[in-house]
Amino acid sequence: MSLKKRLAALAAAAAITLSLAGCGTDTSYVMTADGEKIAAGVYIDLMLSELTNQMYALYFSGTEVTGSYMDQEVDGVPMNEYLESYAYDTCLKIVAVEKRCEELGVTLSDEETKEISETVNSSWDANGDYYHTMGISKDSLRRVEKYSYLTEKLFDKYYGEGGIEEVSLDEIKEYVNENILRYKIITFEKDDEDEGAAAKEEADKYFALIEDEGLTMDELIERYEADNEAEEEEEESEQTTDDSTGTDDSSSDADSSADDSSNGTDSSANDSSSDSDSSADDNNSTEDEEEEEKTEAELEAEKYPNEHLRNKENVTDDEFVSFVDQMEIDSIDIYEDDNGYYIIEKLDMAKRDTYAEANKDTLISTMKAEDFEGVVDALAEAVKVVDNKEALERYNATDVYERQTEASEDN
Repeated sequence: MSLKKRLAALAAAAAITLSLAGCGTDTSYVMTADGEKIAAGVYIDLMLSELTNQMYALYFSGTEVTGSYMDQEVDGVPMNEYLESYAYDTCLKIVAVEKRCEELGVTLSDEETKEISETVNSSWDANGDYYHTMGISKDSLRRVEKYSYLTEKLFDKYYGEGGIEEVSLDEIKEYVNENILRYKIITFEKDDEDEGAAAKEEADKYFALIEDEGLTMDELIERYEADNEAEEEEEESEQTTDDSTGTDDSSSDADSSADDSSNGTDSSANDSSSDSDSSADDNNSTEDEEEEEKTEAELEAEKYPNEHLRNKENVTDDEFVSFVDQMEIDSIDIYEDDNGYYIIEKLDMAKRDTYAEANKDTLISTMKAEDFEGVVDALAEAVKVVDNKEALERYNATDVYERQTEASEDN
């Protein structure tokens, strides 16, 4: 950032600092929660982070944004009201989680504390002037980041091994068998030009091989992939033939080039041969390290090639999920939607008995997310809060958004 911009940012920060105590009102904090003042920077940072999330959500949903982002709605709620409510509620949750962790003796490790500091320092080094301009201190960033870590540890304290409401492996397996769909699939994409006629013909052709040749689904997938690969190689060969057709001059150039590349290849081959011998042990070591880096879940998945899993819990109006769910175990059928035709084999999730343990943490997070949200909400509701109305009015979402827009343009 230029010196001029740095001075402007510092001047803006100074103006904010002076205004915090202007007219005899301290707006450096937005509320007092359980007797503790919550810095305005925490509130502003939460608001800006959620604004970014909503901006991405609008973009990836393909929603056409007319006017400013403050003119949009989230689940029928005006954006400014939604952001203010989100930031306010999260401030209460921060206090509630911190207090509950203290009660239960949940603490961060030295390594986790170090990670938080590194994350905050990195953000500050990259965007310190911007945070100054927005009225967000380093301490505010640290508190928000710490909240994320404490929330995860509190979740484990409730539902992890030895937790208050520990989730047993049997419970996880029951959830998996009731909610996870296990299947294999081959996709035939429709072409708009023929309204999917070619895709249907292909799907029917391969589906018939199951009965005509007695192929298993894995064998059918292997045949389909081999046919596709052969077709691609044939197309590449035809393209190469077309490209190689040229004048006599280009032919002689090609011969000359071939001689040059031949000499270069021989030299390179000799050099790389000695390098390969000396680095063989290093390559083996690297492969071992990569193997060690794989998670238990990834290693488990490798034992079940061609398989797909889909959680049907809370899924509504999804015709594909409904179709697979209603299929008989070990049956194979064809499904059609607007995009293509699909040969699907439904498998028995209960027979993949290693999945639950290998994916235990992820599954518990899914199973208990709603319950834990209820726990945190209840804790937040119990927090005794006194609003700093002047600060909340000062740092309304619309003004914060406008200031952020200006700061972003300056940077």
